[in-house]
Amino acid sequence: ERFFVSQNDLSGNKPLKAESQQLEGEPHEYIQACRDNVQNTLQYPSSFDQEVLSTTARKMPSGNIEVIMPFNAKNGFGNEIPQTARCLITTDRKIEVTVVNR
Repeated sequence: ERFFVSQNDLSGNKPLKAESQQLEGEPHEYIQACRDNVQNTLQYPSSFDQEVLSTTARKMPSGNIEVIMPFNAKNGFGNEIPQTARCLITTDRKIEVTVVNR
């Protein structure tokens, strides 16, 4: 296990957590945050159509959460394009979104 400890952590009363324990909750609880971030990256957010039954979420050994979300959205020409988003929620609660065409 990895621990990142600051001087404040050592002087505080809270117990220290391993890097893999920083994100609390189940992986599926991060799907909505991923969805919101994906929609914000689209040219036409209202055209976002998630394939709910194909969406997966898992906790990785590093403690990060990975969400894979297939969806369809319109491009600048009005064509609906099948795409897949990968959200990586890091242990410091940052969300990295990558969108690729299928």
